Amino acid sequence: MFERIRIAHACHRYLRAQHALRRFSGVALLACGRQVLFERGYGLADAAHQVPNRPATRFRIGSQTKLFTAVAILTLADAGRLRVDDPIARFLPGYPRGEQITVHHLLSNTSGLPDYILAEDFVACQARPHSLPELIARFRDRPLLFEPGASFSYSNSGWILLGAIIEQISGLPYRDYLRQHVLAPAGLSQSGMASDDEVVPQHAAGYASLDPLQRAAHIANANQHAAGGMHATAGDLHRFWLALMDGRLISGESRALLTAAHAHHDLGGYGYGLLVGERHGRPYLEASGGTFGFVSVSAHYPAEALTVVVLANVEGAPFQAIADDLAAIGLGQPYDLPSARQFVAADPARFDDFTGRYELSFAGRRSVLEVRRAGAGLEAAVTGLRPAPMRALSDTRFLASMKGEVELEFVGPAGRPVEGIQLDWAGHPLTARRIVSAG
Repeated sequence: MFERIRIAHACHRYLRAQHALRRFSGVALLACGRQVLFERGYGLADAAHQVPNRPATRFRIGSQTKLFTAVAILTLADAGRLRVDDPIARFLPGYPRGEQITVHHLLSNTSGLPDYILAEDFVACQARPHSLPELIARFRDRPLLFEPGASFSYSNSGWILLGAIIEQISGLPYRDYLRQHVLAPAGLSQSGMASDDEVVPQHAAGYASLDPLQRAAHIANANQHAAGGMHATAGDLHRFWLALMDGRLISGESRALLTAAHAHHDLGGYGYGLLVGERHGRPYLEASGGTFGFVSVSAHYPAEALTVVVLANVEGAPFQAIADDLAAIGLGQPYDLPSARQFVAADPARFDDFTGRYELSFAGRRSVLEVRRAGAGLEAAVTGLRPAPMRALSDTRFLASMKGEVELEFVGPAGRPVEGIQLDWAGHPLTARRIVSAG
């Protein structure tokens, strides 16, 4: 009992500090097995109506949806209705290269399909709901990035096809199959995928930033579908991990497939819809997600049966750091309380050295990071994300909030355009190299 009280007090002290620094608004949960050690909301679910975040608040979970989609596919495998090595042409006749692309390739992000989210024209139409065939048409005829199975590149497109396969086999809309065969058996009553005209009770509003307060851009839920369209509560995500690990959802053989590292990339090993690796010196499994106005993560440490869930309704929340530190509290490992950053007035004479386009690889997916002037300062823009103001920590180091906190360190001599940027993106070290224009 006293250990539980100590852990709950430490979690609250830590999150209260994050909230006081205006870095976190949301709900966090820490549990050991079925015992919830800590669960609490911070900040506002709806600033306009002063509605606080509570444990029952529902949040968009973005790409955590992929783990649910993977489990849904494996329920069909357990029922003998597909095999993961089946070519997708079996279920989607006529799809280009469908005889070479397998269900396994889609589940492990090794299909070579380009990501429709990164297309330059997607932002302009993201608020208009697309039907599933319309969504597939956005990437169907684009060339593959590599031969199926030859490499890894995180692609929402593959998960849209998995949603289509579920619908084709089951004869049910994806959301209905998910509810009947995954959510209900796991005891999840507050989670699902809403249609764009549906009002979801106790759903948080999403914010681009807290300081200043700014509502997030809108993306139609239909446009994320089986790749990222779900909402959930922290308690439901805890219940999901319990059901997944105790065998209520899929067979042991399917769970072994789900949690095996089928590919490796700059963030670690990748199973089916989740990261597989080590954290705090222990094996762990993690699903994370981000969409306009929301970031989230849920992680499970199998040996300790420890589950941590962080749901935030502000894009720039340091969700990964929060989840890692809450796990450290539960595991009795060292961690640091958050403290205020010291921002400085950067030398504007250097801004022209920094501006330009940089090639970035994140989870095997290549995109362009553009640094450009915005008023008296700089902003960072990545395709598919909101442009974010850059606040100086030194003359060469900046902080931006876009799908988590991002620190950018410019590398290169003064008086010349820099050669690249060393980034810490939500705890992951990355390198972006300047794109040199021809001529």
